[in-house]
Amino acid sequence: MLVFLNLVTLKLSLKTSETVNLEKIRHFKSIIEKKIDNDSQKTQNLEFDELNDFHKILQICEFVLEKYENKKALSQNLKKFVKIIDSTLVNLESLDDEINELTISADFSMNKIKEFQSNLIKSND
Repeated sequence: MLVFLNLVTLKLSLKTSETVNLEKIRHFKSIIEKKIDNDSQKTQNLEFDELNDFHKILQICEFVLEKYENKKALSQNLKKFVKIIDSTLVNLESLDDEINELTISADFSMNKIKEFQSNLIKSND
């Protein structure tokens, strides 16, 4: 029954890393394997078949955690990459706005120079 309670209290929360969860699964799996090897009868109020069932469940958990262990790292790296791209995009948008302002200012200055030039040409005639 103790093994069952430990299994129930085992929570695979998102806050803990997959390696910690994998270690917990392996620990409980080894406890059950020892119980199966030692007794083929009842073990702490659990039947042999129940222990085998828990063992199979833990094997599946271990397999899933091992299979998708790298997926979380990939996901975190992709999130970082997206943040970099987002911040770059924000910087480029502000730079684009700045360039537009400078272009408008330069156009205004060029028009003033052309106006001054045309006024100078008119005054010389």
